[in-house]
Amino acid sequence: MEETMLIQKYTNRLESFKEQRKLIHDFRKYLNTIFMFIEEGKYLEALELIKELTYEPPNMFEVRSGNRIVDIQLSSFLNKIGMTIDDLNVQMSLDPDIEKISSRDLSIILGNLFDNIAYYADTTRNKSIEITIIYTREKFIVKTKNLIDTDKNRNSIRTSQHFGLGQELIREVIRKYNGEFITDKQDKFFSSYLIIFF
Repeated sequence: MEETMLIQKYTNRLESFKEQRKLIHDFRKYLNTIFMFIEEGKYLEALELIKELTYEPPNMFEVRSGNRIVDIQLSSFLNKIGMTIDDLNVQMSLDPDIEKISSRDLSIILGNLFDNIAYYADTTRNKSIEITIIYTREKFIVKTKNLIDTDKNRNSIRTSQHFGLGQELIREVIRKYNGEFITDKQDKFFSSYLIIFF
């Protein structure tokens, strides 16, 4: 029984790796096309392709914290989940001039954190989500807490080849900055705490 589970685990990981390679392969093709458009001065064509790849429904929420990456990621998240949550508590303390974390890494951290919440959160009535973001010259902190949809979480563990991939990507980035990323599940609540000191 244990051996079968171990084989299944590694089979799932191999399939997940193959899927990732396909995504990376496709993404590189799109980037090459965009790069070619820009090199040839075809800026409108490049912009149209970018819009096509990143299309989302018109925004109802727009965050203006002063940090462009935080604004993009949090606005996108709020537009996915905002209308389905009764109590959405977001607190931010940001210095807009700080760029201690690269745009790419900040996008990976926030994008994956928010995607996990958007997918696994229990969005039935009277549910809440709490998010705190602090970004100063001394530190970067993100805290989240939300109720999870236990059925969706259980099914993902059983069937998804990408379960846990977002958290692993976050951990890879955090290691570069010697930071910490802690997750915890108590009853139906999931919380995460991420900290980097500069």
